[in-house]
Amino acid sequence: MAVSGTTAGILTTGDLARALMVAPRTVVKWIDSGRLPGWRLPGSLDRRVLARDAARFAAEAGMPPEVIRGLLLAGGARGVLLASPLADGAARLGDALGPAWHVSSGADAFEAGAALASLGRAVAAAVAWGGCGLHLPELGDRVRRAGPDALLVAVGAGDLAVELAAAGWLTLPADAGWGRIANTIREGVR
Repeated sequence: MAVSGTTAGILTTGDLARALMVAPRTVVKWIDSGRLPGWRLPGSLDRRVLARDAARFAAEAGMPPEVIRGLLLAGGARGVLLASPLADGAARLGDALGPAWHVSSGADAFEAGAALASLGRAVAAAVAWGGCGLHLPELGDRVRRAGPDALLVAVGAGDLAVELAAAGWLTLPADAGWGRIANTIREGVR
């Protein structure tokens, strides 16, 4: 799927229509009805959508992973995998990172694997919460296969901190806030 993003993290209605194989007017209706977050350019009939919002919309609509990846890559957005049992973790990390980032999350091995598959080569970082119950070295290997330069961050690793650091993970204390996690990602991702 070829999509031409305009500005980092932002897609036009035409970009999105081509990616989702619908008419541009359909995308406009989704934006105007509030189904898809977007905005209208001042003094124009043109609308824009953040790549991460488009990817979230596509995922919720059951679109194939390659469509979601295409939207992220076209908009210049970077994907972050969050392996965490926190229900609102993806939204909170997404807010802390900003619009050029898309956070996909999973609370267990199955969900984390599906989230990673939806990101594919758009994965720029993976964050694992200490109590997520996943085998982190294996998760790190899977993330690195998808994105060889992906940053690996373990929050609250506890006794595993030394082992994870040896495997290339950055470790943060369990009380690291979303802002600190976001800063670590922004500073570590090239």
